[in-house]
Amino acid sequence: MSRTTLYSSKMPGTVSRSFSWVIRSGWLISYRDENPKLKERQDQLFENLYRLLKEKLGYEVACYTNIFIHENERNLPKLRNDLKDLSAERIVCLELAASTFKSTSLALLMLHSIIPSKTAFNLSRLEEQFQYEQYGKIEEHHSFDESQLLMQVLALKLFWKFQTN
Repeated sequence: MSRTTLYSSKMPGTVSRSFSWVIRSGWLISYRDENPKLKERQDQLFENLYRLLKEKLGYEVACYTNIFIHENERNLPKLRNDLKDLSAERIVCLELAASTFKSTSLALLMLHSIIPSKTAFNLSRLEEQFQYEQYGKIEEHHSFDESQLLMQVLALKLFWKFQTN
């Protein structure tokens, strides 16, 4: 499961370019949508996550209204330091969870057992769930997709749990 591209052969313990997009852009937890109902739901659910990230893991994250985030660069040195002690297997788990959630924040909170896997999964799909409520859901397609992604998330969490640093 581990990928050799995650580590630079000259600098073991550092994250390579293949994971850099997750680190740089993946802090985004929510994007404040123009729809006031979705914005209200995001505000209610994510404020606690921002607090947990700061209190439990030492990362300061805020909500942004666009995908061009530069302020969270301050988290990069801490994240790189935290990652240097992780095994390759755990880094792969983090990469895959962050890719699945499209959020490094949700991945870290889930993998460190600060929030349950199902909660992280649901929060990562909040906008999609909102759209289902507004426009409907194609049961066979969307349900299968959700089941596959949830199974992957739960497998990642289990794999993380049984790996050593």
